Amino acid sequence: MSASTLGTNMNKSRWIALAVALLPLPAMGQAPPAAANTAAQDFEALTVAATAGNADAANELGQRYQYGRGVPANAAMAYRYYLQAAQAGHVAAQFSVGLHYSNGWGVPRDYALAMKYFDLADRAGSAAATNAIGVLYAAGNGVPRDDARAFSYYERAARAGYAVAQRNLGNFYEYGRGVGQNFALALQYYSQAAAAGNAAAKRDLAELYANGRGVARDDAMAFKYYTEAAQAGDTAAKAGLGYFYAVGRGTPRDYARALQYNREAADAGNAVAAANLGDQYAYGQGVQRDDQIAFRYYAQAAKSGNAAAQYNLAGFYAQGRVVAKDDAAALKLYEAAAKAGNVPAQTALGFVYQNGRGVVQDDAMAFRYFMQAAEAGNANALNSVGFFYATGRSVPVDHAQAMKYYQLAAAKGNIIAKSNIGLQYEYGRGVPQDYARAFQYYSEAAKGGNGAAQNSLGQMYKNGRGVPKDIDKARDWFMAAAKSDFPASYFNLGLIYRDGLDGVPPNPAFANELFAQAVALGYTQAASFIVKPGASRSLIDEGAPARAQPVRLTGASVPQGPRLALVIGNSAYAPNLNTLSNPVKDAKLMADTLTKAGFTVMPRYNLNVVQMKEALVQFVEALRKAGPNTTALFYYAGHGAAAGGVNYLIPVGQAIRDESGLQTYGQSADDILKLLDSARPVTTIVILDACRNVAFSGARGSGGGLSQMDARNGSIIAYSTAPGRTATDGEGLPNSPYTAALAETIRTSPEPVEILFRRVRARVIEQTQNAQTPWESTSLVSDFSFRPQ
Repeated sequence: MSASTLGTNMNKSRWIALAVALLPLPAMGQAPPAAANTAAQDFEALTVAATAGNADAANELGQRYQYGRGVPANAAMAYRYYLQAAQAGHVAAQFSVGLHYSNGWGVPRDYALAMKYFDLADRAGSAAATNAIGVLYAAGNGVPRDDARAFSYYERAARAGYAVAQRNLGNFYEYGRGVGQNFALALQYYSQAAAAGNAAAKRDLAELYANGRGVARDDAMAFKYYTEAAQAGDTAAKAGLGYFYAVGRGTPRDYARALQYNREAADAGNAVAAANLGDQYAYGQGVQRDDQIAFRYYAQAAKSGNAAAQYNLAGFYAQGRVVAKDDAAALKLYEAAAKAGNVPAQTALGFVYQNGRGVVQDDAMAFRYFMQAAEAGNANALNSVGFFYATGRSVPVDHAQAMKYYQLAAAKGNIIAKSNIGLQYEYGRGVPQDYARAFQYYSEAAKGGNGAAQNSLGQMYKNGRGVPKDIDKARDWFMAAAKSDFPASYFNLGLIYRDGLDGVPPNPAFANELFAQAVALGYTQAASFIVKPGASRSLIDEGAPARAQPVRLTGASVPQGPRLALVIGNSAYAPNLNTLSNPVKDAKLMADTLTKAGFTVMPRYNLNVVQMKEALVQFVEALRKAGPNTTALFYYAGHGAAAGGVNYLIPVGQAIRDESGLQTYGQSADDILKLLDSARPVTTIVILDACRNVAFSGARGSGGGLSQMDARNGSIIAYSTAPGRTATDGEGLPNSPYTAALAETIRTSPEPVEILFRRVRARVIEQTQNAQTPWESTSLVSDFSFRPQ
């Protein structure tokens, strides 16, 4: 799960809380015995017998009042009758009086008196009382905390076969309290308690196997014990089971079941489950993504001290998501989580102090937190420590140390570290200068979307450093970096278009816009390259800032250029695929909508195999001629199907009956994406109202649907329904529900395209009564709006 905080609570001191929590539970006592005889079942007869001094009758009345059997529950009355029986020497009643004193049930809490009655019962052979005394010593309640004595009482009760004590003894062995740490014995005692039905012991076994503590990690065994414990009602086990279902450990991933178990546990007050639910809603795992609900669950868990939830909640305050941006609140939560050992929070505090967010900027504090997290293996922190050594921030410059930490971070997949290693090799910092190694690391980082690395590759190609000089490749890499708003890339692109290097046509106006965007993003040296209309080129070359007039661009994207769309609607299918009512009407509606949104539209209807290929080739040629900063949109309505994990859009005029025919005559969606990529549009939008299956014999809405495709860099793919599901054609309606909602939202929404599709999804879910859920895969790195404000 993202930046996900799903997980079980592996707090190493949990045994204290668990042992204390066991004290008030009936599981610590002996099971309430049945009445001694038929006459004793009668409440009045029990009362008479108790008044006459019958200890069994008094104890039975205590149980009835304690558990509300036949009378309203009344702790004070329960205590009264238990005390009467205890004073008469009734062992179970003595234990119950001890429970009342230790928990303050119907009587003021008094650990000394609790110890007195537990001791009486213990001396009479009550294993439950023996265990209870161990609990008092373990927690230091009424007596000095003494792990060794607690251990001795647990051990004696465990040998008597008392399952709760066996479980407590397992805790002591697992964490080395009062005895040397011994996982084998922990496993032994947990297993004994679990075999006796103790749910908490089953959860302990699950966590041993989940974390490989004293045993080989075994997710299947962990899942088994979590399931058994959860079915027995153990709340923490439900949280663990929810986590396993969410991440697919020991069982296939099942977000619905994860949601079920996490909700049950969270509703019972479990903080780990509440944090897990926050993740599910924050990342849309099995539910509609909802930051409001995520925030609520994170807040619930954070209030209970869950460090992961505190970290995530801090992110909401730091970013101003759902709540007003509040750096002070974020800082407080980050600090609480970091103090509890949350490594991402320690890293976040490093950035807080490095950038002075809500605090006085302090490199020394930043370095301290980065180092703390780096020692725990956090990749971002490792990279930041390397950066501090490379730049001498709060520590002396030490490129050898910088390389050490960069390499540790890169080994964990950190792309920023890979870019930084490339920089070290390019300029020979801490290592011999090596353009080939620099290119290698830049390339790895660039493929991961790192703007700095993409810009550096552009510079290498522009200047022929370690690679043959190639302005086209340089421009491509600068453009890629610009999509992620790397400031220097706008400047470098501006130089190419200002000067018209190596066959790139000069475009001074576009160059001006690029320089201005670089300035807007903080690359201030680009300001002197901006030319006021009519200014002399020599002023630019001389860098005369007095004549420069910055032109700030709106948004954070590359300046919007031409918008081109290919819109296809196929309805007239061969009989075995069934003619569809709406795709052509849908395509016409989209063509009109997009034209009004500023697109040059190529509308095509009922295309056969050859015509579909021709339309695609013509569209790609048009994109290439349109020049830089072009937006490409491809819309398709009609039959579609998946075969072998590949999605195919189906032309008309072919009687496709099987996968072989589909692969022969269908148009591969992957090939379409590759064709669009070849034209290098700045933004690519693919819309598929086509989740229909070739096996269908009715309207567009039954069958297996399309497979999920991941959007390439700079693109978004929108499906009319979720991958693997099918969409309705809207037979009897003017248009399909998806296209109708999409066209209406495009006409009215000025918001970024990601938010627009979210609104479309909400409309379709409502109109189809949850039968159809649109889906998107996005890798957009710049803003796009159909109707900018």
